[in-house]
Amino acid sequence: MLIISPTARGVLQNLLREHPEERVVRFAVKDLDEQRIAINISLEHTPQPEDLVQENQGLTLAIAPDSVSRLDGATLEYTGTAFRLEHPNPPLRELRLISAN
Repeated sequence: MLIISPTARGVLQNLLREHPEERVVRFAVKDLDEQRIAINISLEHTPQPEDLVQENQGLTLAIAPDSVSRLDGATLEYTGTAFRLEHPNPPLRELRLISAN
């Protein structure tokens, strides 16, 4: 489960109030390179059919299917200027065996 800090929750709730036609906060994680990721946070009217949907203290969160395991246990913080994702035990990247023939 994704954890939303009180400050981040307040920012998201304010954004939803400013955009009453949107009801869902959707999260998707994308690799930028070997050490950095980008998190996409968008307001949407409804979740995508494959999304994991969770109610989280008054917020409806939708998490892209390929991001569920990566966000499990993570905390979304708001620093005053940007959202920040903190993960105490980030999931290991898939290890690949390279062999030479």
